Amino acid sequence: MKMPGQLRDYFVVLPDSAAGAAAAGRLPVPGAAAGRSAAPDATGSAREVGGALTVTHPSGRPWIVARPLVRKVSHLARGEDALVLIGPDRVPDAVLAGILEGARDRTGLENRLGRLPGLYHVVARLSGRSWIRGTATGLRRIYHARHPAAGTIASDRPAVLARLIDAPLDESALALRLLDFLPHPLSRRPVWRGVHETGAGYGLALPVAAPGTAAVPGPTEHRWWEPPPGELPLAEGARKVGHAVAASVRAYVGGLDRISCELSGGLDSTALAFAARDTGPASLSLLTVAARDRYSEDETWARRAVEAAGGTAGTGGGYGATSALDHHLI
Repeated sequence: MKMPGQLRDYFVVLPDSAAGAAAAGRLPVPGAAAGRSAAPDATGSAREVGGALTVTHPSGRPWIVARPLVRKVSHLARGEDALVLIGPDRVPDAVLAGILEGARDRTGLENRLGRLPGLYHVVARLSGRSWIRGTATGLRRIYHARHPAAGTIASDRPAVLARLIDAPLDESALALRLLDFLPHPLSRRPVWRGVHETGAGYGLALPVAAPGTAAVPGPTEHRWWEPPPGELPLAEGARKVGHAVAASVRAYVGGLDRISCELSGGLDSTALAFAARDTGPASLSLLTVAARDRYSEDETWARRAVEAAGGTAGTGGGYGATSALDHHLI
């Protein structure tokens, strides 16, 4: 199976085995010399080859192979334990050390990670076991598959796993994607056979392989996030949510001169658009796609939001090129 060109930004988590290292050699590096793969050819806990970053197991074999074209990879090792965050910005080593040190198990690690703004994939190694998770909402997802020689491998891109295990297409799952809306759990079904998605709010624990073998139990899913109890008054809870959203948006776009984002007219995209505006970009472009349902009020609310923000409305090619905020409706 050929790697789709649009999936050049990916990461893969591999077991500590010769078969895992061989699987890393099948990961292509777009733009590299012919025949070049993501397999590392240097020493150290992390190294970069042809645009692919490899973080290693203590044995020196590949643990994580990442090609972060639009994301940043932050990693820190303390003995045999390690923490890798893949997300919008680099996390300073001092912050990583504060999260990793003293974390004896997944619960302790997650308690510390909860203070970090932004949306990150988390890959950790604690006591020899790898722990992988996306985000509570499922916006950042995790997939896993069983490699015939290496055992369980995981990635944020199902197409990458499909390549590594030579998975055939699941035609019934592909047909479902033709529908406008897929209810749960059909929406979690990848279009390749043998590739599985980890549920939102769940993480994936990979067992340790016995030396020289791949005969290990399959991965286990553990719930790492639960809705917090309703202990705060509504006003105080709203302030905390607002501050958390603003901090997360700043982690992505803080310091950028030009920002573009969707403004559907719904509550979530409107809040994010205003949070992006508050980071102070020189130019903010908002895009609204008109609904096919003529009774939908989303377009009306999107226009009201733009008016409240003091922006200009446009269609197609856009209006107000010199304005700080432009609204494009298509």
